[in-house]
Amino acid sequence: MSCILIGSNKSGRSLVAAILNCSSWHISITSSLVNLNTPRKIYIYNGPINLESLNHLSLLPLRYVNLKCIWIIRNPLDSSCSYINHNFADNAQNAFDIWYNSNMVMWYGISRIAYHMKYEDVIMEKRKIKGLFDFCDLEFNDQYINFGDFDQPRDILSLHGNTIESDMLMSHPLSEQMSSLWNKNKHLVFVKKMQYNNMEE
Repeated sequence: MSCILIGSNKSGRSLVAAILNCSSWHISITSSLVNLNTPRKIYIYNGPINLESLNHLSLLPLRYVNLKCIWIIRNPLDSSCSYINHNFADNAQNAFDIWYNSNMVMWYGISRIAYHMKYEDVIMEKRKIKGLFDFCDLEFNDQYINFGDFDQPRDILSLHGNTIESDMLMSHPLSEQMSSLWNKNKHLVFVKKMQYNNMEE
């Protein structure tokens, strides 16, 4: 058995990989959706997520019967701030579009076969981590929800009722603009589908 973590940039794939790695699986970063048949490996997919990759995503369970797909999704406002902070986008609308386009591909490509994991649940509702281990047929231990055991950054603050990764984002000059823009955004229906309903608040 092995698993692949799929998500847009800055969605928390590395954090989830570190948690699953408690079971002594090996972590591998890949930009390809082929040759994913090595047992006891955690693949972190960092390749393109677009219409071209949609077909490959949808065929993963047919090609690799022992591969578990985990789709990690993060609050769109926090993601957008992070995109701009890390130079993936240069304005709020562009950042929103990046989040929407990549997650829509995953919605159509793997939503029926993947375990859905919210970044916010990993941080704020740690008990839900057990579902990850159950999905991957791994033995769970309560110590796995103790983030102090992981060599991962813990600079976590709150924005829009969820989590972000640095105080730089907390005071990001575009954060208020993003909130206002999002309420009028064409992507709001999909945001609600993903149960980020507090975007209107």
